[in-house]
Amino acid sequence: MMSEMVAAARMSPDRRILLQVVQTVSIVVQSVESDTSLRYLFQGRQMDEILEFGFDFADEEFLYYYVSIMKTIALRLNTDLVSLFYDPRKDHSFPLYTGALRFVDHPDAIVSAAARNVTLSIYTTAPPYMLEYIGRRTEEDGKHFFDRIVDICLSAREGLDVAIADNRNRNRSAS
Repeated sequence: MMSEMVAAARMSPDRRILLQVVQTVSIVVQSVESDTSLRYLFQGRQMDEILEFGFDFADEEFLYYYVSIMKTIALRLNTDLVSLFYDPRKDHSFPLYTGALRFVDHPDAIVSAAARNVTLSIYTTAPPYMLEYIGRRTEEDGKHFFDRIVDICLSAREGLDVAIADNRNRNRSAS
């Protein structure tokens, strides 16, 4: 079934068809219950092709369905399933991880939180050889993922400091 979704996406640049593909994949991934069925769904690398497909993420519908797919996969990840998204033969392709990295600092809080949760799920389920790849990729591609996460945390802390100071000033003024 996934191969038909990939074929449909490749054949048509029509937004409606591409949106139907990503929506259908999202529904299928959410409705599969057993790990065996998930394994069957993911083992042919077609899900990798969906995750690597060039959807127009400026279009919020594509963005939200895509993030929903990644989030649903992340919630079901285990050591066995995560290995299906990593292909050492294809230049160490890891579309679930790279897809999540793309949105880690997205301006939409829901999108960025989902992307961070995907990466955390990968970190907690990936075997050591995959974690080595993640470390190398993080250094090589210049994204400095962990630096960005620290910056995001520091920015959140600064925002909290400002809110606390404002609250204290209001309480003093009210007294």
